Amino acid sequence: MFGGYTSGPRVVAAETAPEETLAENGKIIRRRRGLSGDFMMDGAETRSHFLHAYFREQDQKRGVYAVTAVGEFVPCSLTYLEHGMTHFLSRYPAARKFLFLDAGSGDGRVVFLLSVVFGLRAVGVEYDEQLHVRAMDNMASILRRYPASPPPTLLCGDFLDESLYRNHGLRFADFHVVFNYANNHTQLAEKVMRDGGQGAYFLLYTPRPTGERFPSLQDVSSLCLAPEPRTATGPYLQIYRRVPTESGSA
Repeated sequence: MFGGYTSGPRVVAAETAPEETLAENGKIIRRRRGLSGDFMMDGAETRSHFLHAYFREQDQKRGVYAVTAVGEFVPCSLTYLEHGMTHFLSRYPAARKFLFLDAGSGDGRVVFLLSVVFGLRAVGVEYDEQLHVRAMDNMASILRRYPASPPPTLLCGDFLDESLYRNHGLRFADFHVVFNYANNHTQLAEKVMRDGGQGAYFLLYTPRPTGERFPSLQDVSSLCLAPEPRTATGPYLQIYRRVPTESGSA
């Protein structure tokens, strides 16, 4: 892994099977699949199909992987992450109100999933300038078809640098859900512990379970997002939460 980039599964097309299967902490969960519920936007399924098709086309044109000045960019699977976020928001509906951060946002696909499909307030931070430019181009194309209100924010810089947020009228403490695809995640977990909002969630997407523990972060859940959790090994969405301080302050 170089400069916050790692390997992972290829992006796959959205599935249309009537059930989704997840494994949470080793327990199989089966339920009807669908992008419905109070936490979803109107027309979310149509938006989801569009987003999957858009990035499928982009991956065919550009390739799934991108070599950058600091390493290799590999996107997570929108299909798997969509399942994981549906589960997360149904289980923790209060998170629907929070500001989300994609730390290491690459071409922006996770930010657009959160914003355009789930209707969440989302910010992405990407270190590589070329990927940031690609993400901005993607945002212009996607929001032209499906405007988001408020639109997502894409920043170029180091997601560990507090001054980056301050220069854009933000604080790291403003984010109560922080997503990361296993890039510099140990340092990011430390920042969530030190500077994160009160009770902030840290969502770590990994190709396989890591079993990592972080001081002052509660290990809440581990979701196997594979279609057949009994036989597959990943990917996983590991959910942590910042332990409230004694004073109750962030």
